[in-house]
Amino acid sequence: FNSSFTALNVAKIMCKELGTSIGRLKAKMINAYYAQRIIDVFEKNPNTTLNKESINEIFSFDADAA
Repeated sequence: FNSSFTALNVAKIMCKELGTSIGRLKAKMINAYYAQRIIDVFEKNPNTTLNKESINEIFSFDADAA
């Protein structure tokens, strides 16, 4: 049982379902990780209006960069 092949297969299935590339999926996953890390470190509530706008900007960064 090789977990790296399993992760790759799961990523391929997610890409097919979402209609996106592996690179774009990877960027979204990294952005989600960084956003969660920032929220955890600064102990901010991501559901407030001000923070929600910032979180949405972080998640949309990969589309602008590509």
